Amino acid sequence: MTLQITWSNPQAIDYGTAFNSTKQNAQANVLGSFAYDPLTGTVLLSGTQTLKATFTPTDTNNYNSANAQVTLAVNPYSFTGFVQPVDMGSVFNKVKLGSTVPVK
Repeated sequence: MTLQITWSNPQAIDYGTAFNSTKQNAQANVLGSFAYDPLTGTVLLSGTQTLKATFTPTDTNNYNSANAQVTLAVNPYSFTGFVQPVDMGSVFNKVKLGSTVPVK
């Protein structure tokens, strides 16, 4: 029997969501264990991220360790405005990038 790893690309997450174990669901056709990168609890940057898994078989006499990777889309942060007590009066203010804006 040949060692086979299956792992589907997980569903996208929103920026700021901590990476959790539901995305760490690779499977192998022999007994063993997986180690994942990134670790559970990591907050990933927005964009396409590569998730990696290293499989170590229980039967190391007949099987070698193997690696797998998938991609995860991390949606960018969606700014919807300020919340109370800051009131923008339902408008977004525009300023030049890098400008200092006093807030009272």
